[in-house]
Amino acid sequence: MIAEALRALLMPADPVARKLGLVREMVAFESRARRLRRAWAPHREAAHTAILSALSHVPGRGSMAVLGSGLLLEIPLETLARAFGTIILVDAVFPRAVRKRARAAGSVRLVEADLTGVLRAIAAAPGAIPPVPCPAPLPPEALAADLVISANVLSQLPVLPRLHLERAGHADAKIGVFCERLVAAHLHALEGARGDVFFLGDVEREETRTGGACERYDLVYGVCPELEACKTWWWDLAPPGEEGRGLRVRHKVRAGFLRRAGLSDGAGKTGDREDPGPGGCTGRGSVSPEPL
Repeated sequence: MIAEALRALLMPADPVARKLGLVREMVAFESRARRLRRAWAPHREAAHTAILSALSHVPGRGSMAVLGSGLLLEIPLETLARAFGTIILVDAVFPRAVRKRARAAGSVRLVEADLTGVLRAIAAAPGAIPPVPCPAPLPPEALAADLVISANVLSQLPVLPRLHLERAGHADAKIGVFCERLVAAHLHALEGARGDVFFLGDVEREETRTGGACERYDLVYGVCPELEACKTWWWDLAPPGEEGRGLRVRHKVRAGFLRRAGLSDGAGKTGDREDPGPGGCTGRGSVSPEPL
């Protein structure tokens, strides 16, 4: 715990990211990834294979953008750096290990950005449900890239905002619609990219307990992208004992090229559910994010 606290203190980050807990969460995930390196190896290898296999279908090799680069768990950075002139990593927080790998790989740019477009609003008014910009904000250099990879970030976009809205006491129905809009806004933003878009992300959570009881949860609020040549596998996220005694957690991961204008039914729609307030995903194009 002391080591994690020290790493969080020393990690470069914008004050908003630090205030909302993004730095703390990144450090905790970094420790978990190190602890479960062997268990996560099949997922990491499947992700690397899916991404590298996709390169043969990408004609342009000028630049590539990774949205939600995180720890680069799923990203074969060094191989990609040799294949493209410029690599653009986009995330709210960059751990020191990622910064070191980026420097060593060469021609790698780091862009700190809020891919939800709502973090500053939540930090400024924690009790309010902010409007969701749609399409979600993406850096212009990412939109102009020959290849954009949404790297296991879609299901993560609502996690921290949801936590803060739950703490503020908002109704589950309103929070659910808000989270759905965040997911839909990201997918709409991807449709504004000039080049090819490759999606990689976990979309379903499976919890199995001793005795065989199994529960499944939708991680993307019913807004699932339609993919070309889709590959699917299970990520053994938490072997028994990691998240609870007798509990095993797996996430279903999907990977493939985004089929443009290919959102599943319900993308950005609220149906008969309660409207949480301003925002919603109906537009096209994209806007640039404010740097964190």
